[in-house]
Amino acid sequence: MALARPSVRSLGVVVLVALVGLVLAAPAAFMPLRFLTFDLYQKLLPRERASNPVTIVAIDEQSLAYFGQWPWPRDKFAQLIARIAAAHPAVIGIDIIMPEPDATSPERLAKIVSTSNPKLAAELATLPTHDALLAEQLRDAPVVLGVALTQVRPSGTSASANAADEATKQGDTQRHVTPISIAWAEGRDGSRYLPAFRDSLGSLPVLEHAARGVAALSSEPDAGVVRRLRLLSRTGNIVWPALSMEMLRVAAGTIHIEARATNDAVQSLSLADVTIPTDADGQAWVHFAPFQHERIVSAADIMIGKTNMAALTDHLVLIGFYAHGLSDVVSTPLGDRRAGVEVHAELIENVFDKRLLARPHWAPYAESAVFLLLSGLAVWFLPALRPTRAVAIFGTAIIALPVIGFTVFRTQGLLFDTLSPALGALLTFGSMLTLTLAESDRHRRQLAAQLVLQREQQARVDGELAAAQRIQLGLLPKPETVLQGDTRASIAAFIQPARSVGGDLYDFFKLDDDHLFIAIGDVSGKGVPASLFMALAKSLTKSSALRDDAALDVVIGRAQTEITRDNPEFMFMTLAALVLNLRTGTLRYVNAGHETPLIVRGDQIVKLEAGGGPPLCVIDDFEFVVAETTLSPGDLLVLVTDGVTEALNPRQALYGRERLEGVLLRHRSATSNAVIEQLQEDVLTFAAGAEPPDDIAVVVVRYVGEDLFRAQL
Repeated sequence: MALARPSVRSLGVVVLVALVGLVLAAPAAFMPLRFLTFDLYQKLLPRERASNPVTIVAIDEQSLAYFGQWPWPRDKFAQLIARIAAAHPAVIGIDIIMPEPDATSPERLAKIVSTSNPKLAAELATLPTHDALLAEQLRDAPVVLGVALTQVRPSGTSASANAADEATKQGDTQRHVTPISIAWAEGRDGSRYLPAFRDSLGSLPVLEHAARGVAALSSEPDAGVVRRLRLLSRTGNIVWPALSMEMLRVAAGTIHIEARATNDAVQSLSLADVTIPTDADGQAWVHFAPFQHERIVSAADIMIGKTNMAALTDHLVLIGFYAHGLSDVVSTPLGDRRAGVEVHAELIENVFDKRLLARPHWAPYAESAVFLLLSGLAVWFLPALRPTRAVAIFGTAIIALPVIGFTVFRTQGLLFDTLSPALGALLTFGSMLTLTLAESDRHRRQLAAQLVLQREQQARVDGELAAAQRIQLGLLPKPETVLQGDTRASIAAFIQPARSVGGDLYDFFKLDDDHLFIAIGDVSGKGVPASLFMALAKSLTKSSALRDDAALDVVIGRAQTEITRDNPEFMFMTLAALVLNLRTGTLRYVNAGHETPLIVRGDQIVKLEAGGGPPLCVIDDFEFVVAETTLSPGDLLVLVTDGVTEALNPRQALYGRERLEGVLLRHRSATSNAVIEQLQEDVLTFAAGAEPPDDIAVVVVRYVGEDLFRAQL
């Protein structure tokens, strides 16, 4: 044993070193695990919206049907901007790029008709261009335009060339970019840590110069899912804020967005009194909320006046595509797919709701430290522990990691990858456990011997319970002997313990030639204790009934006194006791807290709700009240325990009284035995294999009557 432990630990060190080398050699291989953890956090705890600062104006199928196919004439788009601006939003962000001049603008049409209709061409040339009309509207509203950052430089007569031509016409070729104030630690130029793009594709300069700001639109997915939004990017020496950040800046009325960094990474962005933590390259983690259709307004509804424009007042309004073939659809950590414009909306709501997520720059080091700590503990201590104890200790530690990670996410909004360290430690632990199991062979043999002994003991217990069940069921009366030769009534009964033995009981016997005593009860609890109490209660109740010709309330009161005297465990039982006059049909009954007896009379159910009282052994010396009714020939008297009405199916639904009464009405003309069989079959069908939660007992009496009895004689 002493020689085996060093070898086990040495091999554990080898496994640990191999895992560390794998992490260092291929860190990207663990990113899917990390993303899986972060997505699970969001699925378990999506952000709850505390505010609704964003309204999205959707260019959807309805809007295309109203305006026509995209691109729309810029004067029409200007009308939409004017309608939105009239509601006084805080800012309007346009998630659309307009790099080409409007092909439907008057000056373009003038060139087309200049040969065929010079007069019309001259008139068209006097009209303002659609781009100028849109620029004028943008100038009058707090608008932020977007640009797409690309790694491929546009060529030919595409957007960049046309934009340059337009810029020359405007006399200014400089892009309109928001000033970014960057506080770099130790005076180092931290912009090199930002992702560099080769070029930017934006709207016409005449439009960009009219806007309050121009910002980047891109959202880059991680393994196909958008989890982060890049808040800062650069092309050459120009630093671009994200559209959502620029909208917040314009809405706040500030000039600068401040970016802070250490000497090797970006740390955060600050705007007014809000600080947004970022990754090293300027990306922010977005905490997504469930999709909210209410914040989306169709552009067509705005144009036709169908929208309550108050929904736009003081809001941050985003205009984006939702039509098929136009919108960029992205996947979110919540598992759904949304239009790309919603990522910017989510980040804005994160700021307003103060539910900003952060992955601290030291998080990877902390995760590595947790992995090394757990693995080191497994290597050192596991050989000295019993396998079961080791599994309990390390299993608890590994399970605790995701719980801690989720707790930190829920309370602080911090993202820690607990799955990768847990799996790494689990691999080390599994290797160590495999080796140390050889030392537990003797313990396993002992456990196997103990298991054989336990099985023998269980077999003896099962045999004793089976014998107890036969004895208990043997105490119950047999319907065919109680009314043998007396056809004024027929009786059937059924009992099914939830376990081998149970606490439900029934009894019936003749007090004399004309009176039939019927009882059904339910002892508190189940199993052997309930069955013993059931046998005692049945015997004492029958003894009390046969002792003399006492009234039913006296019989029950006397039985309660005697049962209570021999009740050291303070158990109680419900009991319905009835005496049926076979000659007249008179039925007297007392109900001590039991299920209401039912009479099926034709197509009606009569409930015997009188004669009630508490269960036996609950209130000493309680004076029970006898109720009375009369059965008519053909009536069906049904007594059940709550194991019928409270039977459960796999979905935890109750069988219930309504279903019970339905079965009784459907089979009201059947014999007593047939009613029992149909009810038993219906309960089994409803339960669908679910374990019965309680014992079941049923007694059914069909009253025939004296006249028919004499006619048969």
